[in-house]
Amino acid sequence: SGSLPHDSYQPTVIIPLLTEALRRNGYEAEFVKLPAKRSLALSNSGMTDGEIHRVSNFHEVSGNQYPNLIRIESKMLSVFLSTFSLKGLKAPNNLTGLNIGYKLGEENTKNLLTKRYPESYLHTTASNEMSFRMLINGRIDIVISESEAGKKLINNDAKYKDVIELSHIQKLDIYSYIHCKHSHLAENIAATLELMKQDGTFSQIKEKFLAEYYSK
Repeated sequence: SGSLPHDSYQPTVIIPLLTEALRRNGYEAEFVKLPAKRSLALSNSGMTDGEIHRVSNFHEVSGNQYPNLIRIESKMLSVFLSTFSLKGLKAPNNLTGLNIGYKLGEENTKNLLTKRYPESYLHTTASNEMSFRMLINGRIDIVISESEAGKKLINNDAKYKDVIELSHIQKLDIYSYIHCKHSHLAENIAATLELMKQDGTFSQIKEKFLAEYYSK
């Protein structure tokens, strides 16, 4: 399970890669979208078998609340957290004094921001699109979003024509996680993913599904 819609950037790439790696090991999988905390509760309990996409330092940023989840040791992709604003705002050295919006459930973003800025300036929303709507309506000054997701919103909807990406603020390496009852399978999947990287399958699948992502 995972918290992002399956047509968003990370699942678009990771789901077909995991599907192929599991197929090569004789398994089929069903991928479901759930609210972030519910997804984690179910995968940590073993009711679902793992997490589709989490940051490499997931246990650190989650305070080790989900100890039954094991990282599959083959990186799926890297993404960037970026700042977005309306045109005319120069990229500041820091965001002190600005109202910042970000999607609820993105714990890594929350941890990054709460270490740097007062919570009174931080505003969570139900989706990236809601954050961008608040930005163009003047309710916040900055949106923190995954770079590709933010750029796709801007490119696909004319109402965001005055929104620009200011800068990358953090690189995130994304991995899949699996319940510890499948620890032997975690090693096999990681080895298969590494083989897929070597034989070219990994990049072929990634390129195919990214092309579909950007065409929608």
